[in-house]
Amino acid sequence: MPFVILCVVAALAWVLVHRSVYGRHLFASGHNEEAARYSGVNTRGVIAVGYVISGTLAVVSAPSRPLP
Repeated sequence: MPFVILCVVAALAWVLVHRSVYGRHLFASGHNEEAARYSGVNTRGVIAVGYVISGTLAVVSAPSRPLP
């Protein structure tokens, strides 16, 4: 089951990054934040959402057993 979840998450991440406006904004903010800001991208919001997505993926990848 973890492999199936990995495949689904990877497919969703690929679509998000390569086929959406958010993905283009994320790449622009990562390459040159100042130029992206001048282009009209809300860089603070894009980066904040990127951190939220990263944290969510960390929670998904964490083991589901309780701590001792």
